[in-house]
Amino acid sequence: MLNIARAPRSCAELSDGREVTVRPVVADDADATQAFVSGMSAHSRYLRFHVGLVHLPEVVLHQFTDVDQRTTVALVAQAECEEHGSRGTAIVADARYVVDEDGASAEFAIAIDDEWQGVGLGRQLLTQLAAHARSQGIGMLYGDILWGNERMLRLVRSVGAKMRRIEAGVLRAQISVESLVTARAN
Repeated sequence: MLNIARAPRSCAELSDGREVTVRPVVADDADATQAFVSGMSAHSRYLRFHVGLVHLPEVVLHQFTDVDQRTTVALVAQAECEEHGSRGTAIVADARYVVDEDGASAEFAIAIDDEWQGVGLGRQLLTQLAAHARSQGIGMLYGDILWGNERMLRLVRSVGAKMRRIEAGVLRAQISVESLVTARAN
């Protein structure tokens, strides 16, 4: 059984040549997570959270960063950046899933900073989530996606997601974990 909390940091190369470090979320990520969410465009925040918000309320921020990596699995992608003359590591993406009570399926969500969209980061994060889900016996990942979220819709369709409308303007993508992991391995 893969323990994601003990998983080493991994480096991922994106289609534009940039690299990110992918690692599990830790409680100390609260400030960086808040900066990540606040730094996203209003449109991207709306596509991810389905509501207009500027920053995460404290209770949600706590839920996002104080995860057990069993029932809630969360990864972040970081990139070296230079801001105001100092070097630091900024979170540029967040990917997570929450296991349903049945233990056989989990709801997933991915958020990517506007400057890092369209370069394969979402696919890499989704694949890592699926690999971990598979090791935990989870057979299906699902996520609710707004109709206007074209990039996410393209991503989930490209990995074979089954789509169904769950309410006006919202589609649910259902992804077979086994199919996604097997396809990426070949």
